[in-house]
Amino acid sequence: MIRHIEIWARYCDRWSCRHGIWRIDHRDAVIDHDSVREVTPMHSHDWARRDGNDPSYSAMGAGR
Repeated sequence: MIRHIEIWARYCDRWSCRHGIWRIDHRDAVIDHDSVREVTPMHSHDWARRDGNDPSYSAMGAGR
């Protein structure tokens, strides 16, 4: 079984400037929504790659 997990979250930060550098003093992670669903794959996506052969490279004009 394949599952899709979805989480919508945001950070609520408190910042301060010390010696001219802004830094986070405190961070809260707030989860607004979460869900888990069973997924039925539509088809295989064999053409996607994690290298220069991925279609996004030609779409973005890489290698010109």
